[in-house]
Amino acid sequence: MRGALIWVGAALLLAGAELLGAEFFLLMLAVGALAAGFTAAVTGDAILLPAIVFLVVSIAMITLVRPMLVRKMLAPGQPKLGIDRLIGAHALVLEEVTSGHGLAKVGGDTWTARIPDGIPPLPPGTEARVREVRGATVYIERA
Repeated sequence: MRGALIWVGAALLLAGAELLGAEFFLLMLAVGALAAGFTAAVTGDAILLPAIVFLVVSIAMITLVRPMLVRKMLAPGQPKLGIDRLIGAHALVLEEVTSGHGLAKVGGDTWTARIPDGIPPLPPGTEARVREVRGATVYIERA
């Protein structure tokens, strides 16, 4: 029974660690560890048979289930979240924007704005779009 608890504990740790990366890799290992824990509880073997079950189930999950989950999560048409939703958004220049300073309104909020080096400054009132977001600064270009 002690072996089963160790495998289940490993499954919980792997599932918890998955929350940090969200790549579905550790989650697949957690399922393998859970299957190994079940095997250990049923057979009484704490190491050999559960380790084989862990390997087989983990490999099967990684090769068969994970690709489907990744495709589903990264499917086109998924709404953009966080600052990614600003890429391509409309921007209105509020204060002249150069490569070193400027302000623009994006999505109702005022952002520090910059343009790439070598581009002429954008005067106030210019319609623009967001190319990139770095921290609290949007990099814009003329629309």
